[in-house]
Amino acid sequence: MPKLEFTSELFISSMTFHYVVCPDDQFKLIGKKGHIPVTGTVNGFSFSGTLSPVGNKQYGIILRKDYIKPLGFNAGDVLELLLEEDLSDRTPPIPAELEETFYFIPEAKVQYETLSLFYKKYWVEHINQGKSEETRAKRTEKLVDFLLNDWAKRKRKK
Repeated sequence: MPKLEFTSELFISSMTFHYVVCPDDQFKLIGKKGHIPVTGTVNGFSFSGTLSPVGNKQYGIILRKDYIKPLGFNAGDVLELLLEEDLSDRTPPIPAELEETFYFIPEAKVQYETLSLFYKKYWVEHINQGKSEETRAKRTEKLVDFLLNDWAKRKRKK
């Protein structure tokens, strides 16, 4: 993917997250569709994110509130962006509790590998935020149950 350079207004969605829209002429240079991991700068500040469909055949990037608030950006501001595809591995390391569980229940790991990066990050963060071993174990058990039951059923329906 070539480097993209453009300006865009900062929008706020009804769900209270901020995003910018990539102009069509710039997006056509990418030659890809779907969710594209990117890294770059916003008004000179480094960040990483995902270029994703935002509706009306447009693509945009969600800018986390905790990132833009300290920089003083507000909805309606025009931002300068410089983006390039992020080819690094963004998969989070598997917590020790989960790795051990996967050793004993390999079919859960097979299902885990089919999760999107978003869900892998969500579950890893959820487990890691547990303060006690008991909480981390319960969260690991909940993920394995999800993988073997709910997630596996969804995959079979497709």
